[in-house]
Amino acid sequence: MEPLKRLTVLSLEQATVLPYLTYRLAHDGMNVIRVEHPVYGDPNRLVGEKVLAEERMNSYFLCINAGKKCITLDLAREEGHNL
Repeated sequence: MEPLKRLTVLSLEQATVLPYLTYRLAHDGMNVIRVEHPVYGDPNRLVGEKVLAEERMNSYFLCINAGKKCITLDLAREEGHNL
């Protein structure tokens, strides 16, 4: 899907449905930038057995975020609004 390569989406989701949707968009070529809270991260990191324990990543988290760029951003601070 060549047209998707020109698009970027800023992904601020949690749970299951939206992370899967943005995974599919990234898989189809869209530039997906995933945003996590700098302190709490994504609750999906806490589900299941850790594959990369020092990174707080499990197999579900790794699969659902494949192909995405991941950043942390604190939207409660003014600096977080300047992205």
